[in-house]
Amino acid sequence: MLRMLLFVALCSIATYAQCCNACGCGAAGSTSFGVLPLSDKHFIGIRNYFRSSNTHDASAPQNDSKEYFSTIDVLIRYYPIRFLQLVAVLPYQITQQTGGSNVSVNGWGDASALVNYQLLGKRPIGAWINNVWLGVGMKFPTGSYDLIQNRSTLSPYLQPGTGTYDYLFNAMHALKYKNWGWNTTVLYKVNEENKATRYQFGNNWVLSSSIYHRFELKKIIMLPNINFSYQNDAKDKNYTVEEAQTGGQTSCIGVGTELFINQFNVGLTISEPINDTHAIDMVKSNTRFLLTTIFNF
Repeated sequence: MLRMLLFVALCSIATYAQCCNACGCGAAGSTSFGVLPLSDKHFIGIRNYFRSSNTHDASAPQNDSKEYFSTIDVLIRYYPIRFLQLVAVLPYQITQQTGGSNVSVNGWGDASALVNYQLLGKRPIGAWINNVWLGVGMKFPTGSYDLIQNRSTLSPYLQPGTGTYDYLFNAMHALKYKNWGWNTTVLYKVNEENKATRYQFGNNWVLSSSIYHRFELKKIIMLPNINFSYQNDAKDKNYTVEEAQTGGQTSCIGVGTELFINQFNVGLTISEPINDTHAIDMVKSNTRFLLTTIFNF
């Protein structure tokens, strides 16, 4: 029987042409490892993460806009040895902006990879499973960062990539007792400066936590869950000068479920921002959706 433990890495999320350059939804905020099963299986999967925002500038209402961000990730996890897991994510970004200026951008984003080591809980203790994982990783500049539309270079937040090598550090704790589980993840991301554009996204860290219960319905295993996440973004820098309308904090609450059928699992998570200080009074973040399909082998 699989030890179905989940972790939630991120709720969301990561000046040139007019855009939402402070909503935290663009390429810089997309290094998310979502909701993944912490069993001892390799897997390959697809994940679609959709979020949107409304931008309103009281001083220039003609520039009001709505942004749509859809990220389709190719996910791979591999265990070279029992207590070491390798996770890789290759995103395809679909971005649209309507309103003050119409922008549509599609393209491969920045790939990410993590190496996680199981530090604690290699064996269950009775009905308890208590796992601690520590990991390090890197985001690679595989996506375009200098696309031009309407005769202007797009904002860094609308580009598929960032043009930088960035560093990832994470810790995961999974506690399970019988059919109940509680998972917490902390991920910290160090962003480097793009040497060509001199733009640097602010470092960020994310705390995520979820509680789930396991149900078995014949050959189907269902894990409904409730989750909470908090993200803190430092201010971006443009030519080493801080950008005023960047940085902030976002808190989300959400509900979701995972269905496991044989070697497949499908997950859906819906999360709602309950507090967002990114470009406060200018940007409103909307409900976010995460759909995941995974094949375990």
